[in-house]
Amino acid sequence: FFFSSRRRHTRSSLVSWARRCVQETAPSLVQEFVDGSIKHSYANFGKIPYGSVLAGRVFYFPNNTNGCNKFEGAILDREGDPDQEFSPIVIMERGGCTFVRKARNVQELGGALTIVVDNRDYSSPESLIMIDDGTGTSIAIPTILISKEDGKKIMKAVQATEAENLPPGALKKFVIVLVDFLMDKPDDRVEYDIWYDSINPRALNFVSEMRPFNTRLGKHALMTPHILVWKCHSCSMEEIARNCIGQLPNIYCSPPMSNTGITGKDILRAGVLEMCIYQAYQNISNADKWWDYMNYLREYCNGTSFSKECTEKGLHRINVDKKLIQPCVSEEEKMLNQERKSLENAQIPYFPAIVINNRIYRGALEAENVFKGICAGFNATPDVCFEDYEMSTQTRRSTGGIGTGAIIAIVVGVLVFNIIIIFCYRRYARKEMKDELQLQISTIMAQYRAMTDKREAVSYTHLTLPTKAQVQISVVAVSLKRT
Repeated sequence: FFFSSRRRHTRSSLVSWARRCVQETAPSLVQEFVDGSIKHSYANFGKIPYGSVLAGRVFYFPNNTNGCNKFEGAILDREGDPDQEFSPIVIMERGGCTFVRKARNVQELGGALTIVVDNRDYSSPESLIMIDDGTGTSIAIPTILISKEDGKKIMKAVQATEAENLPPGALKKFVIVLVDFLMDKPDDRVEYDIWYDSINPRALNFVSEMRPFNTRLGKHALMTPHILVWKCHSCSMEEIARNCIGQLPNIYCSPPMSNTGITGKDILRAGVLEMCIYQAYQNISNADKWWDYMNYLREYCNGTSFSKECTEKGLHRINVDKKLIQPCVSEEEKMLNQERKSLENAQIPYFPAIVINNRIYRGALEAENVFKGICAGFNATPDVCFEDYEMSTQTRRSTGGIGTGAIIAIVVGVLVFNIIIIFCYRRYARKEMKDELQLQISTIMAQYRAMTDKREAVSYTHLTLPTKAQVQISVVAVSLKRT
């Protein structure tokens, strides 16, 4: 179950509880893991509850070992749950279907966490990434990958406890997993980076949604944008001319936007312009100018609507001083070189991406969830991190009743509005479907490019992920109830 600062429970109290259970009731299972913890990686989908703790009983279903089938007829009973909050955890083997499908089946069953056990010997889960298959937006629970060796220990322990024939009055045993979703907390200001393709629709949508949260954080957080600059290992001279800036061997590239006529060179120069706006106005304490410009791009120059003329109109619309940004724009290769070096140092495995306090954020790329991750990165959490809860409570309290006449008027208005919407929708549905398909393809390709090898035309040398754990997992086998 999830503990947050809204609850009376605290992380330290739950961790202390788990440690006490380890010492008093089940030292044997815990001793099989170094320091009682498990190495892991977690998915690039679902909502990761940073700064919270989850603890629950582990369930394993031998008739659906890889979790690819729906858990029809399966029961997650409350017996053995360590707290009043019901939070069952389902463990399964890797393979047979996508990670998203496994998580969806667990979510539909009512599980709070999915643990996937790798199917390869001697693998390091910390260097593996569970990528969204394009349908993970509906997943609300976290998913974690652990090694085959560690997974076998847990599954064996679960099966052993379920197979025990206990005499009357004996203690029934369960396997409990404690997950502490940690975020590095160096000081009282969080620094976070947004890595994105300069005209990627998904990235522009996220930036727009993130703006009010960034405003709320104010001086408590520092946001830095970064654009993606790739190496082109085996491009032809024609491809370099269209999609790269610079001269061999120092060239900076970006893939073109498929079927649009927008070249990689166009995308790079759009990104340089965005970075120059950020740097110029950040220096004079007007960081809102970058947010204004990015919002304009989202509204008017998004994806296939992008053009140089559109960006020029944007500069005029938000009143950007061209003389202020011109020195930066004129040194585009210097900017691109800095961004590519930053990309190599950051070791980003997928895009768009968020880095909080030098740690790669995992989970669904949703502004509210990223905001919670940022709030988990403070030594002393500021009040702004709790305002959303207070505001929602006040809104609920202030909501009054609605008269019958008003209800009738609303119903009639809704019917008329729906007729108009249906008429209009038929006219632009085909265009919307095309844009949505382009967005999905761009998102998947961005993730693919980040992990492809040097044989691809446009690729980025894959770097090993940091080995320091972002989530601490403890395993506890604990006796909780007499049979």
